[in-house]
Amino acid sequence: MSRTAVEAAIGDVCRTLTLDGYVARYEVQAETLRFDVEAGSGACEDCLSPKPVLHRMLDQALQRAGIGLQVQISYPGEGARPRNRGTA
Repeated sequence: MSRTAVEAAIGDVCRTLTLDGYVARYEVQAETLRFDVEAGSGACEDCLSPKPVLHRMLDQALQRAGIGLQVQISYPGEGARPRNRGTA
């Protein structure tokens, strides 16, 4: 599976986070999408969905694209994992 396919699948989720002042970074390791959300300056704390909601959004986007990855999410303050910034 290509990075381009993953970017296309989750691009809308990343763009929505960006509009709310967050930065999405992600990487694929084996069969797992590691998705890290970082707060930018002026991030809307009330706009960040609960983790289970974001997990469902990412999982559904990947499934629609026919990409079978497990999703692991890290939120602000939990420690960044991925190094590559996702900008789909």
